[in-house]
Amino acid sequence: MKLSATLGGAVCIACAAAAHDAQAGGIELTPQSINVIYEDGNYAEVGFQHLFFSANGTDIVGNRTGNIANDITLGFFNVKFDVTEKLAFALAVDQPFGIDTRYAVGASILGGTTADVDTIAYTGVLRYKITENWSVHGGVRAQTIKADARLGGAAFGPVNGYGVSLRSETSFGYVVGGAFEIPELALRVALNYNSAVSYDGRLTETLPAFLGGGSATNIAPFRLPQSVNLDFQTGVSPTTLVFGQVRWVDWTDFSINPAVFSGTLNTPLADFPKDVLTYTLGAAHQLNENWSVFGVLAYEDERVTLASPLGPSDGYYLAGLGAQYDTDTYRISIAASHLWIRPSTAQGAFGAAANFGDTTAVALDVRVGYKF
Repeated sequence: MKLSATLGGAVCIACAAAAHDAQAGGIELTPQSINVIYEDGNYAEVGFQHLFFSANGTDIVGNRTGNIANDITLGFFNVKFDVTEKLAFALAVDQPFGIDTRYAVGASILGGTTADVDTIAYTGVLRYKITENWSVHGGVRAQTIKADARLGGAAFGPVNGYGVSLRSETSFGYVVGGAFEIPELALRVALNYNSAVSYDGRLTETLPAFLGGGSATNIAPFRLPQSVNLDFQTGVSPTTLVFGQVRWVDWTDFSINPAVFSGTLNTPLADFPKDVLTYTLGAAHQLNENWSVFGVLAYEDERVTLASPLGPSDGYYLAGLGAQYDTDTYRISIAASHLWIRPSTAQGAFGAAANFGDTTAVALDVRVGYKF
């Protein structure tokens, strides 16, 4: 097998294992990768990723919050077909954004605050090889989101008990990019742009007395952000590949402004004041014809002074290891990574409400692929 074919799957799973913005300064769970388009021949894979979170804080009056972050399990499916010698099609199904936060009632001044966000995306991509070295790609993404949040506890003062929900809503975006490759060196530099996805935002607000009581349904348009992935890999020996990624996400374009809440308080319910850069670097080594191992490091820059209580964190450091078993017909990969999430301060209605300095996560990623 060629080095690029043997270790290509290791690079994909390693970069996925290094991309965990979940509850770490945002709600992003995956890097929205379409790297399956670079697989040799026809290929399909299924898998899951489980995130074990531990996010414990102390509120400003000294109460412990307990662990506020529930574990998350993600499923995904990728398939790629060679249509002609120069044209290929890929379909990627993943869950790019999500969050599951729970503050125990009465445990702190944020007790009763909850947040749930679920998404699923279907991305279809065509890749055209212009020459042996150059290719371009483009496609469409259909993305569905549903969400629910509640503000609870004394930290929210007059808006304690406020809730907002978004029923399942689907919208569309696109992906476009290109790559330069030297196959005999297992070298590839690939650039991919993911457009923002805009939603109508038909929100139902549950209002405490301060906001008039009852409920109200209004339109509050929002966008899940655009992003750019720059991926690279190159062989450094007949059995070793180094790889990396730089990812930019336009989080300053994200803002949730429910009509009654934001109209009354003149502030967003959720937003992020700074874009996010994530850096990933790793290496994969082929032990023999079937077995490979890989390691990866990642760093996400810090972004905020006061974080949303719905996902309090401020960037992370990550280290991961994995192994892959590859044959002519199938591939099995497993990876584990550990995240050290930076300390952050969650805000309430009147400023700082709780400090989170003990936040970590462990991610387990398992994939099974079939070549046909």
